[in-house]
Amino acid sequence: MTQTATVTKVLSDGRAEISVKRASACGHNCEECAGGCELISMPPVSAVARNDAGARVGDKVIVESHTGKVLRIAALVYLLPFALFFLGYVLGAQLFKQTWAGGALGAAGFLVSFLPIWRLNARVGRQKELFRIVRICSGE
Repeated sequence: MTQTATVTKVLSDGRAEISVKRASACGHNCEECAGGCELISMPPVSAVARNDAGARVGDKVIVESHTGKVLRIAALVYLLPFALFFLGYVLGAQLFKQTWAGGALGAAGFLVSFLPIWRLNARVGRQKELFRIVRICSGE
């Protein structure tokens, strides 16, 4: 997956801090939407990318992310709380034969699901290979 970003800071370890504009639901193809895109102004996301292209502060760059990694992270973040809630609900209702017990264990499963998500967030923050500057845009 590639996106356009702006370099906001060059770090000493061969990486750069970048600012990436968030993609909208229509993929920035606003003329195809029913006018909803321009109404939503989403703040840019700040990230760190490997700076193989030698970009400098202010450069517009093309960044590439590993689509597989991004999809696995998204699956964990969105599906794990859902799955643990329903697993807790079914186990609680079956073990205790009470709906409220299912709800309580479902809520506990939902809350517990955030532990691996927080750990993943910390690990992704330390990774140097999630984003990579592919090239510097010329004349943009």
